Amino acid sequence: MYWSVRDDGDFEVIDGQQRTISICQYVEGDFAVDNLYFHNLTDDQQLQILDYNLMIYRCTGTTREARVVQDDQHRGHGADRQELRNAVYAGPWVSDAKRYFSKTGAPAIAIGSDYLAGKPIRQDYLETAIEWINDGDVEGYMAKQQHKPKAQELWLYFKKIIDWVEATSRTTAAR
Repeated sequence: MYWSVRDDGDFEVIDGQQRTISICQYVEGDFAVDNLYFHNLTDDQQLQILDYNLMIYRCTGTTREARVVQDDQHRGHGADRQELRNAVYAGPWVSDAKRYFSKTGAPAIAIGSDYLAGKPIRQDYLETAIEWINDGDVEGYMAKQQHKPKAQELWLYFKKIIDWVEATSRTTAAR
């Protein structure tokens, strides 16, 4: 997994978000594996899972350095463009945007899944929303937003577009 070290000392997941979420959800009891929930395991089995060492690469450096290293490391290894951008422009804005567009059960999934292609967990919905609000210039928008505390502007714009699509679809269907 690849994590970006943020200026505040916290981390932003570049690659491995789905894996991380799955591990946490299993431990929390959200699903079973072979009909066994985490709480059904013996104490030794639970401890084996909780003590398992994950390989995590922590990426640091300037935005330019992070971009070069991440592009090189991820070429062909599963990290999508938007995941790399999230690492380069890591900060409070990206964290908040992921809450709307990338997390399991995110609001964008609830209202946009009928209209959008791709996988939210791979940042496809977030990338699409940014393309919509900034005429395709994802990096330019993210650079301007990076240190803002909230991504509400993007979320409200996304909702407005989805509302328009739904209204247009209803109007067309009624004809």
